[in-house]
Amino acid sequence: MCKLRQVLGPVLLLLSTLMFLCGCGGSGPKQVATQVPKAATEDGLVYKNMAEADGKTMGVLTGSTFDQFTEKILPHSPLLYYNSYTDAIFALKSGKIEGFLADEPVARSLVVSNTGVGFIKKKVADDAYGIGVSKNRPELKTILDQGISRFKQDGTLKKIDNIWFGRDESLKKMPPVKNGTKGTVRVAGAPDVPPMLYIKDGAMVGYEADIVLRILQEAGYTANFVNIDFGGLIPALSSGKADIMMGAISITDERKQSVLFAQPHYEGGIVFMEKDTNNVGVEKSFWEEMKSSFNRNFIVENRYKLIEQGLENTVIISLGSAILGTILGFGLCLLRRSSKRFLNLPARIFIKVMQGTPMVVFLMIMYYVVFGSTNLSPIFVAIIAFAFNEAAYMGEMMRTGIDGIDKGQTEAAYAMGFSKVQTFGKIVMPQALRNILPLYTGEFVSLVKMTSVVGYIAIQDLTKMSDIIRSRTYEAFFPLIMTALIYFLVAWVLTSGLSYLEYKIDPKKRPRTVTGVKILV
Repeated sequence: MCKLRQVLGPVLLLLSTLMFLCGCGGSGPKQVATQVPKAATEDGLVYKNMAEADGKTMGVLTGSTFDQFTEKILPHSPLLYYNSYTDAIFALKSGKIEGFLADEPVARSLVVSNTGVGFIKKKVADDAYGIGVSKNRPELKTILDQGISRFKQDGTLKKIDNIWFGRDESLKKMPPVKNGTKGTVRVAGAPDVPPMLYIKDGAMVGYEADIVLRILQEAGYTANFVNIDFGGLIPALSSGKADIMMGAISITDERKQSVLFAQPHYEGGIVFMEKDTNNVGVEKSFWEEMKSSFNRNFIVENRYKLIEQGLENTVIISLGSAILGTILGFGLCLLRRSSKRFLNLPARIFIKVMQGTPMVVFLMIMYYVVFGSTNLSPIFVAIIAFAFNEAAYMGEMMRTGIDGIDKGQTEAAYAMGFSKVQTFGKIVMPQALRNILPLYTGEFVSLVKMTSVVGYIAIQDLTKMSDIIRSRTYEAFFPLIMTALIYFLVAWVLTSGLSYLEYKIDPKKRPRTVTGVKILV
């Protein structure tokens, strides 16, 4: 892995530079607003009261309780669900929605980081945020309760608040990490709710992360932070994939049925986010804005390394799944071609099930159900899941390619004294490969692109890392274009390699040279 990163690092920097030059070159002095907003007031808000927006399309954070409040206040408004505040902000600024509810501390951070948005200062409802604990680990709730109480009394909580809610970025550092003697506690977090929880320098940081890390280390535990989408936090706790969850989580009676909550560590509230015409940025030229955007997305906090790490995970999952899927697919092919029903039928059922199940659903079933009680690496689970899916398609491709070979050749080989193994290995399979490889190439490329869903099971792949960058910069252009370009290059390399292999094994595609014959003129 280290060697892979050493190769990927310079390549990514080169790609980033090329993107920057392409994006900035040849641009005129067009003026655009930067993402450095001025102080916003309620004077520029479109709606002075949330009820005025009834009937307009609203956004809702998936897995939150905001849909209940929105439906109560705006009964005639259709709802669109988003996986993160970042996506909701993009939808608001692009006009897809008129507003959305947000946690008050997160709303303040969103306004500071984005132009054109604001929020009504009057809270929709008061709220208390808690740290969730698995019902299988009640002792952790006791430890968190005692730690939060102690922090409130001795002023530590106020100190942590001043660090993460302040404006001095140099102070926003996590406490030194220490290895505990009582074991490791898996802490799942949705790091797109700054300053409560977010990613900085490739690590999970923020107000809640600081609190949890301090308490666990004082209790003698090692904290292992895992990045999971907000909607997957409770399933992760329920399935045993995590022991603690955090991410500005409201304490509700419904959630208490599945999760133990430590005492509230922050008394906040819910506010209504909407467009704000007063929250505008300082005008800059297109060149200056693109340069600033490039710097924010890739240079600040060494964010290009996130892309590097994500690409590494994508490559590992893709290659591992392809190799294992090819082996399993060959086995399925042999079973499907068997004349014995007890071998053929299970293979047919497996293929039908895999072809009819959405990959993202099957991936979550494997992670949260099949391997829910194990400590297997999410990357290993993803490789197995994608390998099973690929085996179903590759097995059918192999069977079709083999069945396409004239049976007369097999009969002739038997007549010449070839065994079944010799006939298959020397006559049938070489010809079948020429029919299989073009389809195999397309399926391999599809596999690489399909791995973009592994973020659902806490794997920080290329797409997930792009989302993390967007959650910090609230910009889409550079992260998404870079991600698309890298996927294209990976697919191109794979296609070129397999095309070369196809060229080498297919004599029809190689130039012919007649030797030993003298042509008379």
